Amino acid sequence: MTKISKPMTYTLVVGGKELVFDQRVRMVIELDDRIIIHLNTGDFDHGDPLVGRNIVCYDKNGEFLWRIKDTGMLTGINDDVPQSFLNLVLRDDGRILAGNVDAFFCIRPSDGTLYDGEYKDW
Repeated sequence: MTKISKPMTYTLVVGGKELVFDQRVRMVIELDDRIIIHLNTGDFDHGDPLVGRNIVCYDKNGEFLWRIKDTGMLTGINDDVPQSFLNLVLRDDGRILAGNVDAFFCIRPSDGTLYDGEYKDW
């Protein structure tokens, strides 16, 4: 079973455990054995390097599994700040996509690795 929700809250209850985040939860993709959470970019402190790693995953018991790696693409505003993921999408074919300003990538739900990146041609 897969369920998608857009809660915009700082807390989620997963497996009876309350998970509290410093950023609002923008999107949740619930899979059979885990949930993938997209944290709101605008809630990160200015210059926070974790803004580029704003997708996390927990198992159904509320245990942390992984935090996505950043793409290495920088914002251009500050050379130390990676671009954040602006969206999280579950496609009809089951693939999970996340995109930033310059590209989008598929995410492997098992470990959060990125694959099949496609760069936008502006």
